[in-house]
Amino acid sequence: MIFVQSAISAIVFFLLPVLIGGAFFILYSKKTELQIPVVTYFITGALYLYGWALFTKYIVLSIIPHWQFQAIFRLELIIFGVSAVLVNIGNEIERSVDFIKTHIKTILFLGLLAGITYFIWHLKTPYPLNWDLYEHQILANLIQKGTFSFVTSQMSDAFTFNGYSSIFQTLIASSQMLVPQINIMQFWDSITFIHLFLCLIASYYLALVVTDNEVIAGFSAVIGVLVFESNVAYTTLFFIPQNLTAVLSILIFIQIILGFKQNRSIPLPILILSCIFLFLNHYIIGTASILLLVCVYLYYKYNLRVHIFRLLSLGLFILIILGLIASFVSLGFVNNGEAQFYSFDILDKLKFMQNAYGFSLLMFLPLGIIALLKGHDIHKKLILIISICLLGLVLLRLPYSLKFYVLTRFFVHVLMAIGIWKILVAIKNSLLRDLAVIIFFLTLIVIFITNNAYFKSILFYKDSYIQVSKNEIDASGFLKEKYSNENALLISDPATQNIMEALSSVNTPGGAYMSPSMRKQLSLLHGLTNSIEVNQVLNTIHDNLEPIPNKRIFVLSGRYFSWQDSTEDEKQTYFYNIWDPTDLSFSDLKYIDLLQSDRNFNLVYLNPGVAVLEVR
Repeated sequence: MIFVQSAISAIVFFLLPVLIGGAFFILYSKKTELQIPVVTYFITGALYLYGWALFTKYIVLSIIPHWQFQAIFRLELIIFGVSAVLVNIGNEIERSVDFIKTHIKTILFLGLLAGITYFIWHLKTPYPLNWDLYEHQILANLIQKGTFSFVTSQMSDAFTFNGYSSIFQTLIASSQMLVPQINIMQFWDSITFIHLFLCLIASYYLALVVTDNEVIAGFSAVIGVLVFESNVAYTTLFFIPQNLTAVLSILIFIQIILGFKQNRSIPLPILILSCIFLFLNHYIIGTASILLLVCVYLYYKYNLRVHIFRLLSLGLFILIILGLIASFVSLGFVNNGEAQFYSFDILDKLKFMQNAYGFSLLMFLPLGIIALLKGHDIHKKLILIISICLLGLVLLRLPYSLKFYVLTRFFVHVLMAIGIWKILVAIKNSLLRDLAVIIFFLTLIVIFITNNAYFKSILFYKDSYIQVSKNEIDASGFLKEKYSNENALLISDPATQNIMEALSSVNTPGGAYMSPSMRKQLSLLHGLTNSIEVNQVLNTIHDNLEPIPNKRIFVLSGRYFSWQDSTEDEKQTYFYNIWDPTDLSFSDLKYIDLLQSDRNFNLVYLNPGVAVLEVR
């Protein structure tokens, strides 16, 4: 039953904004013609919900300060949800049924691909491998408890860099507030599968609207689902703001192309709303998406039939300028403290792409490019220009430039699918052609499995590939039940803090990204056996946003002892954490026994991987 509730909550993340946005258009914009209504509904509804959250926080609570944010916002969600369902009944249901009937074969095909991929991904992997989910869940928990702000770093010191507003976490919190008693891990598993399915839809329909060829669209979908970029991008299997932004950007791009194909452009207010959402959801990828969408919109709107090579030359010129800037100007201030670890050279990036694609990228991408260069279709030429420019941006030595591949991949896969199609057309024997398709599909599955194994290889724990263990989940459950409603501070190594703050709702000093000063204080505990000295050090560690806690909780996990055994340089970096679970050793248990035998500490919980001590 818990799994069903968790899955329903994941569906509500998308469904509630769609219903609210649909109700808005039914009531106020009946004459507006939309190419893909559900995308516009979602964006409109999401902005509406977020706007009400901001209004409640900054207007309502300033007038009536003794009211609680979470109580008001939960009531607003219920009213909006019920009202939206009533408005949509009889208006959108018939259209939705007709759409499903028309596209049932495609939906089943894409659903089967998503199911196969997710099954392979979850072999010996019982929990999500999305490390970022813990940070987003931390904010979602805070919103549900009444802490809300537009700026993420003002809500929790688990965020040291404001890369987006809190709209994503507000939608997560909203879906969890409406469906209580969920399992957090199952929620994220469920919502990731929905995201994977949306990535497939974006891949399929982008290729279809550009080529009008269902076979090419099918190949684009197959490539899109079986290619997992296992470094920085993580597009299909990680539900995070940058990836949701990318998928929605592609769906809006499809709307623009469809609109001009049907001689009716996407309404400008809808494009503006879409751009606002994309920016709020991720400032960097959102800005790139906005530039892309606005340029394409203007290109079609004003019939700018500029020669393809002039457009390509302009794009390459801009890339050269950016490359020169990256060569002579230090850009480490972008996400300072972490960006230095994600600024790769071209050879590194080519290696990452080989892991994701094998040699299929080198085989089929050039064929797709050549085919489009020879053609005259303006839509295909536009895809070619966008692909080359975005690929150039990805290959630049800029911090986090690989993030831009979350957008680039969709266009690259269309080119690859066209290249495959050209080979198949040249094969006249139908049996050989079918055999070639089967071999291609099986090859991609093998690459996907190999890439998964490579990605998971450092996460092996007790015959599973995981980032969090059942011991840690059980300990988090205990902490949630005992301390989540208290003014308590949970202190441990950064990784343990990140996981347990998300799963228990107990505050920590910075989660995975505790400040260097707090890391230095925590590191002072290394080698200390005097419980009085340990107690004194723990009392110097604090949360930068919260007042002095009433109680401190010292969590000693296998990760904590591994972290303390690391070098001082490693312990002082944001990048370094103990990513895989570790059980307590015999020497660890002896240390725990030493502490809990003194009156300064009280052992309240113990399992093979985690010990929880109250600091007195």
